[in-house]
Amino acid sequence: MSGLVAVLAVGPERIPDDEDLQQLVRCYEAVRGPCAVTVSRGGSRARAARLDAAGAVPAPGGWPVTVGVPSAGSGTTPGSPAWLRSADGQFALVGYDDDTDEAVVANDPLGMAAVYVAAGAGVLYVSTSCLALAKHLAAPADRLAVQ
Repeated sequence: MSGLVAVLAVGPERIPDDEDLQQLVRCYEAVRGPCAVTVSRGGSRARAARLDAAGAVPAPGGWPVTVGVPSAGSGTTPGSPAWLRSADGQFALVGYDDDTDEAVVANDPLGMAAVYVAAGAGVLYVSTSCLALAKHLAAPADRLAVQ
């Protein structure tokens, strides 16, 4: 099974670096086991990684970082507003647009692929595993949420 994690800058005061992302990847692997990791970078403001189970063949890299099987109208750029309006399937994604310097975090219309988001000091942490986020933030997790 594949997963994703990301670190996104919220404002100009904090720029996520590769170590921010690698710490979150290590927490994901501590919860889910060893993974093949494909990293994508968006300027200085976004870092994301797709994590595939050990032994799995990673999907081609690039922006957006997507897990699951999304489909959308032809001629639309994955992760773009037009693509998101027409997207169908079971998926989670983190995308970044170099032209607008904006990131998007989305999941399928029915929420079948869960995406968890936590705010840190000037950044958003994103993961398909709430336990990985809890471990990364050193926050207690219970059955209902990360506290």
